[in-house]
Amino acid sequence: GFTSGLDRLVDAAHADVLIVQSQVSNIDPLPISMSGDIARLPGVKVAARMLFFGGPFRGPNDFIPAIVVDPDELRALNDQLRVTQAQWAALKATRSGALVSSDLAKLYDLKVGDRIPLKPTFWTNKDGTHVWPVDIVGIYPQDADDAFFGRGVILNYDYVDQSRAAGAGTVNVFDIRIDDPRKAPQIAAAIDRLFVNSPHATRTFSQWQLAQASVTQIGQVGLAVRMISGAVFFALL
Repeated sequence: GFTSGLDRLVDAAHADVLIVQSQVSNIDPLPISMSGDIARLPGVKVAARMLFFGGPFRGPNDFIPAIVVDPDELRALNDQLRVTQAQWAALKATRSGALVSSDLAKLYDLKVGDRIPLKPTFWTNKDGTHVWPVDIVGIYPQDADDAFFGRGVILNYDYVDQSRAAGAGTVNVFDIRIDDPRKAPQIAAAIDRLFVNSPHATRTFSQWQLAQASVTQIGQVGLAVRMISGAVFFALL
């Protein structure tokens, strides 16, 4: 049911993964050069670059989630992704390559070898359009328990970074894998201290905290909807 679904979202979140974003918002750009400073902190295993690349697909109401990453960084960040070694290799070998989750492939009748146009909300191509042609090199099983990477489209960071009209050399967030989730508060604070006096001050929190906060917000909305529905029902009696 509704409640059990929210519980699964929290349970599936990784307490050993931190999210580093700008203090302004999670779409305000951060320079990729920051990843080196973060990676050198004790307890940090990998700092993965992330760009949000979702947008409408075949129609204005067909939103397709997509993330732009360095494939090796994502593999080190999330070793539970159901992507085969051959699929990772194909993504790395194909600059415009894309991995697509099985649910989206079924929904839109997509297959390996297809070239599809993505139209991200935030990024313009150097040709002045919002259209980005990508080549499907693999279809991986959807993982309903992974709310962060279990479904969507995975693309190469270098392809997008070298082709976008603005914002080159930046990310939306860094996802950080740490060696001990018990150290998450201390490492998050250490990351934010690195940039406290820079033009790119950060806010760092765990993936689990993000899931918990999202569930709380959704739960409050759900409660309000149920209360309103109940009031309407009794008003109709």
